[in-house]
Amino acid sequence: MSLPLLHSPSDIIRALVIDLGLGADPDSGGQWPVYVASEPSMPDNTITLTDTTPQYDMRAMVDGETSFHYAFQLRVRGSSHPVGQNKIDAVRVALDEQIYANALTLDTAQYVVYNFAKSGGVLYLGTDVPNSKRSLFTLNGYIALRRLA
Repeated sequence: MSLPLLHSPSDIIRALVIDLGLGADPDSGGQWPVYVASEPSMPDNTITLTDTTPQYDMRAMVDGETSFHYAFQLRVRGSSHPVGQNKIDAVRVALDEQIYANALTLDTAQYVVYNFAKSGGVLYLGTDVPNSKRSLFTLNGYIALRRLA
């Protein structure tokens, strides 16, 4: 039986993105700070995660446990189109190729992220405001994860 999550899926993915070296904790002052649910107006280059509707897959016949994948949207805001495009591509490749039973600890909770699946390709949203050079990109996906302790 699964333990309930103590953190939102976006908080867990945020930790995973930072752990993979794709972004930084906003408090560290590093490049590409990663936020959850809200995005500040600065800096230009940011990554923001939000939870979306999970996908329910099935119920196991043996033990009755329901299987589902948590869903999220990852948004990249880049100072220019090429900067944003390069970052979202790096994130997409890393999630595709480096997620396989990755272990994470948040506070005292331990999680394992088994895999990532895209629900579509990278979507270019345009600029964040008219006459801006900052470009917005999104990537929607699903992750299979479990709380271990």
